[in-house]
Amino acid sequence: MRRNTATTLIGILAAAAGCTSKASQVTAGSSLVPTTTETTETTLVETTTTSTAAPAATTTSTAKPAVKTTTTAKPVVKTTTTAKPAQTFTISPSSGGNNTAFTASGTGCKGAEAGISITAHDPSGTAFNGDGGAAHADGTWRIPMNFYAAGGAAGRYKYVASCTIGGAKAFTYAPQYFTFTG
Repeated sequence: MRRNTATTLIGILAAAAGCTSKASQVTAGSSLVPTTTETTETTLVETTTTSTAAPAATTTSTAKPAVKTTTTAKPVVKTTTTAKPAQTFTISPSSGGNNTAFTASGTGCKGAEAGISITAHDPSGTAFNGDGGAAHADGTWRIPMNFYAAGGAAGRYKYVASCTIGGAKAFTYAPQYFTFTG
């Protein structure tokens, strides 16, 4: 009976300390701590619990400095592509009857072996005649021409000039018009 009393008293003391107990050991948290129990002829039970604490560990915490993140949107790059305006040439005079002499002239055709090729188109768009010549070193050119529409109808005739460099077409000028009066 005395043994049951000691076990009960150990259980009460352990419960009060927030521990679990068995007759031979007391569990404090997750560590086992041995106990010594003495029983006298009286019903008093003297309990001695000895625990050795591990040396206190020194922990130093250093907070990392706060990282400041700034998000900046990339600037919108607006690209505008503007086609180089077509080179122009002129026809002077720009109207007349059959066999009218006129001059086609322009600028900007520079390069080794630069030349001009001109094609005439009737009002329906069909090419019917052409001429050409060399450009000067500064890129200017003048080509004397005659308007001749064998049996052609009166109306607007389109002239298209192209710059050739070294025999290859470099660019085409904006078209010009000759008005055939009949």
